Amino acid sequence: MKEVIAILRSVRVLIIILIIAAAAIFLKANFLVKKVDVIKAVSMPLKETVFGVGYVGAEVISDVAAQVSGKIERTPLAEGAEVKSGEVLIIIDAAEFNNALDSAKVNLQKAEAQLESIKTNISMIGENMAIARSNMEKSSAVMEFNRKETARYKSLLDSNQVAPKIYDEKQMAYTVAAREHSNASAALKILAIEKEKQAVSEKLAASDIENAKISIKQAALKCEYSRIRAPFDGVIVKRFAEEGMVINSGSPVMRIVKKGSYWVSSYIDISQMHGVRAGQSAEIILNRQPGVKYAGKVFRIEQEGDKITEELKVDILFDSNIQNLYLDEKAEVHIETSGRTALAIPSSCAAAAAEGRKGVFVLEGSKTVFKKIEFGIVDRSGFTEVLSGLAGGESIVRFDEMHKLRENETVAVKKEGF
Repeated sequence: MKEVIAILRSVRVLIIILIIAAAAIFLKANFLVKKVDVIKAVSMPLKETVFGVGYVGAEVISDVAAQVSGKIERTPLAEGAEVKSGEVLIIIDAAEFNNALDSAKVNLQKAEAQLESIKTNISMIGENMAIARSNMEKSSAVMEFNRKETARYKSLLDSNQVAPKIYDEKQMAYTVAAREHSNASAALKILAIEKEKQAVSEKLAASDIENAKISIKQAALKCEYSRIRAPFDGVIVKRFAEEGMVINSGSPVMRIVKKGSYWVSSYIDISQMHGVRAGQSAEIILNRQPGVKYAGKVFRIEQEGDKITEELKVDILFDSNIQNLYLDEKAEVHIETSGRTALAIPSSCAAAAAEGRKGVFVLEGSKTVFKKIEFGIVDRSGFTEVLSGLAGGESIVRFDEMHKLRENETVAVKKEGF
């Protein structure tokens, strides 16, 4: 009986051992052996890019300022509104400027009437001077005649050929003629002086007209400046003034970004700048729209780097007019510096072996074999260029945890191809 019990015990132990061995085989086959994907290297177009982080800005930003002081009557546009060049942004109360314009126009009319009156006076003085000059010439002739007559009758008187009374009459006639000539000469001089005065008044009146015209232009400009207009097609990004506010000349009222001038000012490590050039294509991704890619171009590269961060500022201009951009919002850029068609593998296949060797695992039978690879372009699409190390056609292993994969390890193929 004891022998039977011993045999049964031995059988039971053997069965347990067999169960454990079967379980181990099952676990190794189904759980311990790594299940991997196998793919082939393919020839495809690749792009080498340089990465940078920056903020949205613009090439042309204008703080539109008031050119006259006054109270804001209306602000018809708000932030985010698109405006055309010359469109009214702010309306300032123009009552004072309109009154000044009307007053200047009245002053111009008065000055023009005054000038016309002075010109009429000068014309009349000219006519009177012609009459006075004629009178003076006539009186001069009469005076000369009477002078000669007086001298002749004096000789006759001295020779007792005429009576003294006749001589006295001739002398009196000469005296009267001389007085009339003197009066005519004095009148001509007075008219000449008056003409000079009127000429001065004419110049002053002409000056008053010019000043009135200048005042009209200034008042008209102020009336025009009371409507603050957009300097170019663009977008209002900020308002500094509201209805009812009193502003001074020179005070900014709105900030406008010129249409088509938005860019991203990105900061790129100087060590990556060797291939970056103005005009290169770039991809812009806004932080608030991680799934949207905007096309752009390298517009400007600053030539002075930051001493602390060792970065350069690179401005990437949007290719098209993007709606609803916000100044200073964060964005990342990817600048395409070069590109070519080459043999490539998914970047997730890259592995590292001992001594810092970089490469891939290929499948030979059911075993992994490490191949040292020289890599080139790392494309943002998730592929990496293979410069050397693969002949083509190898079965390349891809595993979710490549760092856990070991050389000469038995693996099971879960999926072939991409």
